[in-house]
Amino acid sequence: MFDDEEEVPFEGKLLTLTDESGTNVQYEHLDTVVLDSTYYFALVPAFEEPEEYIDADGELVIMKVVEEDGEQVLIGLSEEAPEFHLVFQMFEERLAEEYTILSDEEE
Repeated sequence: MFDDEEEVPFEGKLLTLTDESGTNVQYEHLDTVVLDSTYYFALVPAFEEPEEYIDADGELVIMKVVEEDGEQVLIGLSEEAPEFHLVFQMFEERLAEEYTILSDEEE
């Protein structure tokens, strides 16, 4: 996909993704990690109106880059995925200096 992690072109950019129901949802790309040659993106929902951020839960969304029909697509990484906790921990360590990350137990 990319030559190395430093060349990921999305850092800090807004990405518009289409969910399963066909709805476009905008996210801000926070970070990328690579685990076993697979790319994972840390995203947070992005909003047009500042008031929308107040009501938002600030959920960190982890997406995995996979290849489907010869194209690279992003799929959500569920907590049941074998690599979820390792990838989450990698993002948590990398983002801890800039963000407060709460676990489900702390919310």
